[in-house]
Amino acid sequence: AYYCKELSSDKMGVTASNCRSVPPTEDFLKDWLVRICELIDKYKPKVVYFDWWIHNRAFKPYLKKFAAYYYNRAAEWGTDVTINYKLQAFAPGSATFDVERGALTDISPVPWQTCTSIFAVTVNHIICRKLELVCACCKIC
Repeated sequence: AYYCKELSSDKMGVTASNCRSVPPTEDFLKDWLVRICELIDKYKPKVVYFDWWIHNRAFKPYLKKFAAYYYNRAAEWGTDVTINYKLQAFAPGSATFDVERGALTDISPVPWQTCTSIFAVTVNHIICRKLELVCACCKIC
């Protein structure tokens, strides 16, 4: 993951979930766009998944540039691609909306997806402990 210093505090969850929270710097956003476009050119992914924080208002012009670049490159490659996002980072129908650990309450006119975790709690030390137990039990590690 590539984070900016604004997400290095203990308030990261609050910062990340608020679209009006402290924005990343302009330098970070420019660098982010260059990096993500470089990944597109190098790997030609069919799906780009964003977990959170791109709904921060500062990302809006960069997301538009990224989406245009990605979709235009896909057209050049002759393949279908999508961008998966959460919250209100993209306009409906311009990318694939992701509902984390849930579902929409009604039928959607556009495709969407849901994601979940194999663990009830996704705190790293708990996950690592559960994996250790699975590995020990199954003798796979």
